[in-house]
This record gives sequence, structure tokens and C-alpha cells, in this order.
Amino acid sequence: MRIISFDPPDAPYVSGDNDKDRVDNDMAEIAILAYPGAQQAAVLGMTDLLLAADRIAARTPDRAPAVVVSHWAAVDAKGPLERVYASAACRTNPSLCILPPALEGPRDEADPVITGWLQDRNADGAVLASVC
Repeated sequence: MRIISFDPPDAPYVSGDNDKDRVDNDMAEIAILAYPGAQQAAVLGMTDLLLAADRIAARTPDRAPAVVVSHWAAVDAKGPLERVYASAACRTNPSLCILPPALEGPRDEADPVITGWLQDRNADGAVLASVC
């Protein structure tokens, strides 16, 4: 079997290879948003999957930057989102932000704190993703 890459050879490195604001010590942070109603099984399952993949990648000779998985949540009911868990110490801004699925399905109203945080991360260059 032959694997063919569809990315052009000069494609930009999405996680910010030399971006000091987002990658520190060859580290890429993947943030999982633990918002009210988010499926905890999805939050924890994605964390386990990403950390297992990072451990496997650590054994390869041409290893990509280390992955730090973090969980972000509002500590207070209306407070700002904060990093409440990180798989390793980091001072970066997330390179990728993932919204897990909700138990109740889509919400009718957007939370301005979460929406603002996502817009700020995207403005910093982070990729936004959701799991349905």
C-alpha cells in the first residue's frame, strides 16, 4: 500500500511551527472545551486518544511537536474560560480548540463567554473544530 499526501510540499504548518505565542518548546496545545452540558465521555475519551497518539509519536525519529491536551471551562457560572487541566505544564495559547458534543443536542442560545473565547483563539490563529 502506498500513502499519497494531498498537501502541497510548501503548505504552511498549521500549529504555528515558529509562532512563539502558540508553540513553546516544540509543544502544540489542543484545547477541549468543557462547557456546561458537554459529554464528559467525549472530553475524556478525546483526551485519552490524543495522549496515546502523542506517546506513540514520541517513539518516532522525526517526531512532530509534543502535544499537550488541555481542558478549558468557566470556573464561575459567568466567569471567563480558564485552563482547568493540562496533560503537561504549558504557557501556550491553544493551536486547536475542540468543542465536544452535548448531551442535550444543539443549544438554542449562544453563550457570549464561550463565543468570545473561541473568536479570540481563532484571531490568535487557532483552528476551531467540533465533534458531533
